[in-house]
Amino acid sequence: MKWKLVLIITHFFCFLSFSQETNELLIHVNIGNEIVVLNEPIQVGDSIITITSLKFYLTVVDEHDRSIVQLIDWSEAKTNRILCTASSRLFLGTDSLTNVSGNLESDLDPIHGMYWSWNSGYINFKLEGYWNNHAQQKFEYHIGGYRAPFETFRKIGLFDSSTTELLIDLGPLFKSSSEKMMPSIMTPGKNAFLFSEKLINSFQLK
Repeated sequence: MKWKLVLIITHFFCFLSFSQETNELLIHVNIGNEIVVLNEPIQVGDSIITITSLKFYLTVVDEHDRSIVQLIDWSEAKTNRILCTASSRLFLGTDSLTNVSGNLESDLDPIHGMYWSWNSGYINFKLEGYWNNHAQQKFEYHIGGYRAPFETFRKIGLFDSSTTELLIDLGPLFKSSSEKMMPSIMTPGKNAFLFSEKLINSFQLK
């Protein structure tokens, strides 16, 4: 009987270990076919885009609804990857619970420049730089908001065992923004909400 009990326990822990096995997800940011490097110009149509700052939050929610929030800062190469498990869901930004939890530590620390205030919450996506189309023009997109009806927390997709990359192509986003000459969004509200709906189309799991 003892050996049967040991076998059952061994199988249980093997199953548990397998179910909690994590994979590394590598993040790539492009504008079209060009890799985004901060402070390096990229040609987009008739414009030249230069990104000076790129930061955003990713939230991983496992099959037991436990979540981990990670800040991706494109100036820090070590943040261009996250860990995930099969059947986990990936979201862009921070959910309403995170915004009201009072947890201001680690990646959620306001020292990272991604927190407005207790009332407005976190900046889910920050993109700064300038484009030059015969005249230099600065852009600043600080996208956030967790209150209805203008939430900017967006689902990216579901992990499976073959998921290894998160591809982000900002090309269509810049084309849309430059055409409408929208130089900045700095507060929660309708404009941030509409921007987040376009932005989420730039994210693709592979």
